[in-house]
Amino acid sequence: MSLEKARQKSEAIVNQEDVPMRSRMKEVEKVYAKARAAGKGSGKKKQTRSAKEASSRKGRPLDRRMMSDKREMHSKRKKVASKKRTKGKKPGGGGGGGAKGKGGGRR
Repeated sequence: MSLEKARQKSEAIVNQEDVPMRSRMKEVEKVYAKARAAGKGSGKKKQTRSAKEASSRKGRPLDRRMMSDKREMHSKRKKVASKKRTKGKKPGGGGGGGAKGKGGGRR
């Protein structure tokens, strides 16, 4: 449905005097929403970010530069994931003790 048809339909709805104003407004909104939805369908669909990343990650790394890129991406992902996990916790790590509690050295 084109916007021109939607406008004509909405004018007909608005001119109905026996229907309450609130109902008329809802009907007009429905008509325009339907017209907008029909207009959106045409056109080229964009590729999502995750699809772009997946297509760029295909295949094995060929040389050391590609390997370093892969390591960098992995470390960034880990960093973001750890920030999401530690959100709201106290800074300074988990609930371990100081230097005394770490390690398994000799007595």
